[in-house]
Parts: sequence; C-alpha cells; structure tokens
Amino acid sequence: MSAERTSLIDVSYTGSDDIASQMSGMLGKVILGLQIVAAVVIFLLFSYDSVDEFTTQKYIIFRDIMVMLLLGFGYRK
Repeated sequence: MSAERTSLIDVSYTGSDDIASQMSGMLGKVILGLQIVAAVVIFLLFSYDSVDEFTTQKYIIFRDIMVMLLLGFGYRK
C-alpha cells in the first residue's frame, strides 16, 4: 500500500465563488415568496366550519385517530 496521503477536497482554495454562498440570498427570497403565496392561498380560499357542524361523534373519531397516530408514529425508532 502506498503511504501517500492526498486530500479528496482541495482545502487550499479560498475563492469567493462558492455556489452555496452565491445562491443563499436568492434561495431565501424564493422560499419567502413561496411562504407568502401559500399563506395568501390558505387565508383566502379556506375557511373553518361553524362550531355547530362538529358533533360529539366526529370529535370521538378525530380523537381516536390522533391517539392512533401518536402511538403508531410517536414511539417508532
């Protein structure tokens, strides 16, 4: 085996044209824009039902499903 030690990454390069640092500002603006669009769509197109539409039977089913989700996914390793 060869005793040669070469780095797989050129650590001597200190240039400022790193693609991640160049795109971070633009990526942040794109993500912010998508969040604003999603918030506007949610607030304008969706509404809550009135309280009268939620019956005891619907609540029991909802509660049971939430318990199943907690037990099924909460303790999974």
